[in-house]
Amino acid sequence: MLSILLLIGLPLLVHCGSSSTGSIIEPTKVPEFTASGTAGAKDLVTLAFSGTSPGSLIQLDVKLGGPSTATDIHAFSFNIVLSDPSLVRTITVVEGDALAGDQAVIATLTGDKVVIGVSKLGVTGNGIGAGGARILGLVFKMDPTKPGTTNLTFSDQKVQDPTGAYIATVNFDSASAKLTQPQ
Repeated sequence: MLSILLLIGLPLLVHCGSSSTGSIIEPTKVPEFTASGTAGAKDLVTLAFSGTSPGSLIQLDVKLGGPSTATDIHAFSFNIVLSDPSLVRTITVVEGDALAGDQAVIATLTGDKVVIGVSKLGVTGNGIGAGGARILGLVFKMDPTKPGTTNLTFSDQKVQDPTGAYIATVNFDSASAKLTQPQ
């Protein structure tokens, strides 16, 4: 039994060292986020860095600054346009706390866009307190074999009350943020 373990483990030990030509095992590349430069403000939706994880994962939060003027926010729909979608392999969504109670959240990577919809389940909307709130989190799985930068820009944004009427007081950051996969 010991000889079998040595035979299995020996190749791993041989490949763990480094040589004058470099390491055989390449370190994990950690994606980087560059904010748009727009300061968070009341009734403004922005992208914010939340964290990174091994495997070229980076989480961004879509946040609404508070306190909101509207007290009956029921749904958000918008796209995040990627200038170079080939850098992103997949996205997953993390529910936010902007819409109190149960909610339906969808985020789909389609071509050069992340198409997003967040809707409160029920017949009432809510406002956002002074500290603001997270509409949702997006976890991007970057392509570790493809270094580069993609700009992130909001488009086709709508915020609605429970009747379906648009809420014009909530605005989205018009400047681009960036995701970078290092070399």
